[in-house]
Amino acid sequence: MITLKTVETRREAKAFFDKEGLTFNQNSDCLCAKDKQEVLGYCLFDLDSEKMIVRAIEPQNDLMLLDGVLRSTLHIAASRNIQQAIWADKAPQKIFKVLGFVTEENTLNISHLYEHKCCGCKKEG
Repeated sequence: MITLKTVETRREAKAFFDKEGLTFNQNSDCLCAKDKQEVLGYCLFDLDSEKMIVRAIEPQNDLMLLDGVLRSTLHIAASRNIQQAIWADKAPQKIFKVLGFVTEENTLNISHLYEHKCCGCKKEG
């Protein structure tokens, strides 16, 4: 069973940022997709009281898993009533467009979480 949740310690989050060569700060965190202890994917982000910045996300070769990781990450912002999300650093703009989350240059549409099914599928069922 796959679990999606933020890592348990700041040290663990920093290790993911170090792996990606990104600067870790007081607002940085990491959401992981795991099967037991095996890391299947992750999203590195910064979150403050006004916005979320998605800085890196993996895996980029598994669209459905990436969609789930991105949705779970954006849900963190939505649950805190934060409506602005942007991407930076190593986040894949092209994939975000394929998934239908891009609203304008560098901006992710958090409300898209509630508009469509995963991977941009608009079919009912």
